Amino acid sequence: MLGGGDGSAHPVSFEVEPAYEGRRRLSGGLRLLFAIPHLLFTGGPSLLGMVVAPLLILAGLAPLTIPLSIGAFGVVTALATVASWFAILILGRQPRDLREFAVFYLSWRAKAVAYSVLLRDEFPSFGFGDYPANVTLPPPLASRSRFSVALRLPRLFPHVMGLAILNVGLTLASVAGWASIVLFGRYPRPLHDFSASVVRYSLRVEASLLLIHDDDPPFRLE
Repeated sequence: MLGGGDGSAHPVSFEVEPAYEGRRRLSGGLRLLFAIPHLLFTGGPSLLGMVVAPLLILAGLAPLTIPLSIGAFGVVTALATVASWFAILILGRQPRDLREFAVFYLSWRAKAVAYSVLLRDEFPSFGFGDYPANVTLPPPLASRSRFSVALRLPRLFPHVMGLAILNVGLTLASVAGWASIVLFGRYPRPLHDFSASVVRYSLRVEASLLLIHDDDPPFRLE
């Protein structure tokens, strides 16, 4: 089912308060510009990096392609995830500080991505903070599945390939939603709900990739 539900069947959920009517035209029209302070830290929707990265490479700025996709905090989180991977395989548990850093990053990223794809008009807080679009993550596990963690990348490969396609749809929906907000002050519900569903699915895949939990993401949009 597509929509803005909480996806409670999976331990990672993403809730968005619907915002279809009465949208802010100026904020919507300049959204990517307004979102830059967050995107520098958390990165943006995957396709944003895929589209801009070739331009940066041609301009001789290839090192900027990684921060564009996952942000400065994302680079540090990726390193922390590698450390977590080894710790889980050796000790059977994830160090608390490493997990909390991943949770901090993904919680912030969820708000930044929701803002950048026009799900909400309110400017998000930096880091933790209340926002009408939030990801909910499960509590830490006392013990971890070494088998699941060891094979995390190949297990997630089909999801990553699916997201590559879904992110094309997300970009098209965001562009159409952007035009509707600028012209009419509204975000058509089907486009809004589809975008929320893709963001939810993406966050579930990212939470698994960051080793926050061991449940496989479902192959569906909710």
